[in-house]
Amino acid sequence: AGVNVLLVCPGLTVSDFHKRSSWIEAGKDDSAYPKMLWKDSDEVAKMVVKSIKNRRSVLIPGILNKVIAFTSSSLPGNWTKKITAVVAKGRRTR
Repeated sequence: AGVNVLLVCPGLTVSDFHKRSSWIEAGKDDSAYPKMLWKDSDEVAKMVVKSIKNRRSVLIPGILNKVIAFTSSSLPGNWTKKITAVVAKGRRTR
């Protein structure tokens, strides 16, 4: 049997990931990001399982995340880098 691969682009997911990675500093809240961008980790996990069962190759949960992914892949690379730099400014700790 062959190997199937699922690329998951969950976007902002409610978990400890952002705090542990220092993306969001410990002691600060995550309100800088609109609540509508956040997905529940259990919901994302269920979507992953369903996508694996349906033999999908890409999973981008949420309409807004799909729009962001499509838009960023449609822009010239240097524009995407500049936008990412603005969004990430002041959040890097390493």
